[in-house]
Amino acid sequence: MNKIVICIMLSIASCIKFDFVSEDEDANGIYLELTASYQLEGNEIIYEDGILFVLDHDYYNASNIFNCYISGDSIAILATYGANYTIHDFFVDDPYVYLASEQGFEIIKFTSTEAVVYSSLNIPPASIIALSDDRTYVACNSALYIINITNPRAPEIEAIMDFPFTINSLAVDTVYAFVQTDYYTLNVVNVQNPSDPVLTATLVFPAFGPYNLHVKHGCLYAFNKYDDFILIYTIESDGLNRNYSSLSLPNVYYAYIGEEYGFVLNSNELLLVDMQYTPVLAICETMYLLETPLSGVINEDTIYLLTSSKLFIAHIKTGL
Repeated sequence: MNKIVICIMLSIASCIKFDFVSEDEDANGIYLELTASYQLEGNEIIYEDGILFVLDHDYYNASNIFNCYISGDSIAILATYGANYTIHDFFVDDPYVYLASEQGFEIIKFTSTEAVVYSSLNIPPASIIALSDDRTYVACNSALYIINITNPRAPEIEAIMDFPFTINSLAVDTVYAFVQTDYYTLNVVNVQNPSDPVLTATLVFPAFGPYNLHVKHGCLYAFNKYDDFILIYTIESDGLNRNYSSLSLPNVYYAYIGEEYGFVLNSNELLLVDMQYTPVLAICETMYLLETPLSGVINEDTIYLLTSSKLFIAHIKTGL
């Protein structure tokens, strides 16, 4: 919840520091301050243990994944994994990066100086990957592969579950895998016995999709970027509560669900979402942006936003 043959030209990128405070900083005691930007190319970003992992696509169906470390006024790219094929999705559990790509499933091990293929499985082209405990869940067209990664050197397929339509989104916790197929169907799969997954429920979303799924705080969040809303379902011991709450959003295209805060993006704004009253969500602050981010993450009180050419860093501040 979501990887590499092109060379990264810069190992150290310049940093420009500046201050920007949103106009509504005192409205509710929460405000956002944009503090730095770095020259950095990429499409998707993950934060893990003080390191940023970036997925970057080129124009020739090749991809790179690199890890980088921010120190003072510079950002250092530590290691790069290059692939001459498309990496569609990746998940990080440092030092391992799990890839869903045109080559199927791979595990890449990153160190401070290099990135190497650690192991792989010969499965069909994969588009989506999620991880829970010692299992990865990989979507290959209409099939869900459950892969045991207890030994990263020798991953094993534990089960394959077929669906009637292409899998468009996927999220997992320790009990359930939530699999969205076609454009409005959600399949709830019990994976407590990973070698024998069981479809326990199927429900239809209230509007046409596709949806991006996130599991956090005992809830399933289903983000619909075309109809501009997030649906919030509570996960219960016997499955998914079919009653849901929702948050309407203005022209958003991306959503990130974090621990204390999440955010959504439209073309020129970041809307900070307060998660403390889940399953009821509330927009608590807005920050105007000069560039359009492709993705972003939150670590504690720091927001990382990645555009096609820059990495922006903002901080969540409370009080006066």
